[in-house]
Amino acid sequence: MERTREPTAQQGGHEPGGGRSSSARRAGEQAESFATDAREKGRKVLEDRTRKAGGGLADAAEIFDDAAEELEAKDRTSLAGFARRTADRLSSAAERLQHGDIDAMIGEVRDVARQNPALFLAGAAFAGFVFTRFAKASASDIEEFKAGFQGDGHGA
Repeated sequence: MERTREPTAQQGGHEPGGGRSSSARRAGEQAESFATDAREKGRKVLEDRTRKAGGGLADAAEIFDDAAEELEAKDRTSLAGFARRTADRLSSAAERLQHGDIDAMIGEVRDVARQNPALFLAGAAFAGFVFTRFAKASASDIEEFKAGFQGDGHGA
């Protein structure tokens, strides 16, 4: 019967007595510390981007609210109602993104992803598109868009 040899500490095994080598232990601790730091930094970036996205949605809600007022002034009540409902929904979403619990949001996203992966992927693609558009839009673009609904008669 052939006997297998146990790896020695020098070969990357354990120290005599069953403990991990000190260099392996240090490497494990460093890896754990790095992972913890990366998670914290990722969380902070996610929170920051989520809050900024909420700000973008709040700006969009304001634009739709202004459009609703303009449409009401022009007696276009059904379009004004649509714009007002859109503004309300965007405002609610903005509030949640700006002031909501990030852990609860992550949990909800995970639940949706598990229950309906196709819907999740479609929603993620759409959200990525929307957030990219908001990120590219400058304040002047937003003001120019608002101006299209005000005063010149070309907005709606």
